[in-house]
Amino acid sequence: MIHIKITPDQAKIIDSEIGILAIYKDKDLNTYILDGKCTHKGCVLHWNNAERIWECPCHGSIFDYKGNVIRTPTINKLENTGNDNF
Repeated sequence: MIHIKITPDQAKIIDSEIGILAIYKDKDLNTYILDGKCTHKGCVLHWNNAERIWECPCHGSIFDYKGNVIRTPTINKLENTGNDNF
């Protein structure tokens, strides 16, 4: 089990034993734990706090905090890890 403190409206990229995770906690305390690598070419994502989106620094793909594709070149959404050990 991994213990990570994330305050509301904060996101982090975590390199864990199960892989790179993109974690976001919204203002209502819902936590979204996604695969932290872009589904296009596998680059590690970056969080844009001003827009509340995950961005790929390699080719420009953008995902919302739930993992849905906002901008291509990727066509696949981020996988929800289903891991709630945080």
